[in-house]
Amino acid sequence: KAHIPRSNMIRLLFSFLLILNLIWALGPPDCNVGKLVSNGTFSSTLQSIAQKGSGFDEVEKERRAKFLLTKYKSFGLQVSIHNSSSAEGHSVIAKLNANLDSATKPIYIVCGHYDTVKGTIGLLDNSAGASAVVEVARVISKTFKKTSRTKANIWFINWDNEEEGSKGSLNWIMNMIGSTQGKDTLKRIEAVWNFDSIGAYSTLPNSQLVPNGLDKLLPDAAEEIKKEDNKGNFLAVITDNLSRSIYQSMANSQKKCNILLRIIPFILPVTGKQACSTSNPLLVNFCRSDHASFWEQGIKAIHATDTADFRTKCYHEKCDDWSQMKEDNWIFLNGITSIVAQSVWDTMIERP
Repeated sequence: KAHIPRSNMIRLLFSFLLILNLIWALGPPDCNVGKLVSNGTFSSTLQSIAQKGSGFDEVEKERRAKFLLTKYKSFGLQVSIHNSSSAEGHSVIAKLNANLDSATKPIYIVCGHYDTVKGTIGLLDNSAGASAVVEVARVISKTFKKTSRTKANIWFINWDNEEEGSKGSLNWIMNMIGSTQGKDTLKRIEAVWNFDSIGAYSTLPNSQLVPNGLDKLLPDAAEEIKKEDNKGNFLAVITDNLSRSIYQSMANSQKKCNILLRIIPFILPVTGKQACSTSNPLLVNFCRSDHASFWEQGIKAIHATDTADFRTKCYHEKCDDWSQMKEDNWIFLNGITSIVAQSVWDTMIERP
């Protein structure tokens, strides 16, 4: 019988263990999109968006919009501004279309508004959310170039005038409804991921406020918050009862790629359209961003949020600035962006 020297066996075993350690360090190959998310590039984008002035001022909004256009162009995306002659504003749209038959394939949207209320740079609401959209666009467009197995188009949109009643997204949708081609486009939108107020984070007990009646409307979510002494250390994913699959895709991607982040789903027992048209103030509270514009049309959409004024006293205040950013906040933002990026990619890719 052939005999392998003991020293060679040890070398082979050592080499095998090194390879296993490398695989473990890199994680599953399918998780590479989420792993591309970088605090460095995220921070650079956030600094460029929230560098000065209020995103309520028209001059400052124009500067932000131009920056976003230039950034998306650098990724090789098709860019445009949805212009309005009235108060609906100027939303920035960047498209990454599927390799083949893009005119008939589904559309996924990742979005987050870039305007703010008056008197604040709006670091968390919503410069961080707008930056997260850019970072997802960066890592997906980079990975997109290496494959031809995309089954959908993905559009990245930074809405204007969300703070004025989501006028930017509502106006864009109304324009779509106004033409046959636009109506066909709306029918092809299969999923929307919306970022709004995503950076507030706290490990202090009772740092998370809970709206009255949540324990009756969404007992599972209320119990999850209570379980950790009402700490504001989680991402809330708000979904209506038609959009659960988007949340589930996020949960699946998080589990597969072992992305550390506490997520609590707020799964409404009704459709988004019903929630937003009710007189129940608790339900209406879940309609406070651009995802609700899509719910009104029966389009699946989720809202990723830190819960805004239920967690931070600086919501819509001048103190929503760089003083809010600590190491935990950056880790929180990285986890949120990684999960959404990976989830979008996992949803749009065609498996062999």
